[in-house]
Amino acid sequence: MGTPAIFQDQIKPRPCPCGKADWDVMNRISRGHLIKTVLFFLPLKRYKCSNCRKKVLIFDND
Repeated sequence: MGTPAIFQDQIKPRPCPCGKADWDVMNRISRGHLIKTVLFFLPLKRYKCSNCRKKVLIFDND
């Protein structure tokens, strides 16, 4: 039994590769200079996990 189709666009996957973090423990940080200059046209956002301290880039198409 899956999730109803009307709610599928509201569900976001876990943002951190550790699998323990949810969106409430992710902190937004600024992108690096290289990402800003080379990939400026992509809507990338950088987050830091409060649990494992890993930094991840997330493609945000909102």
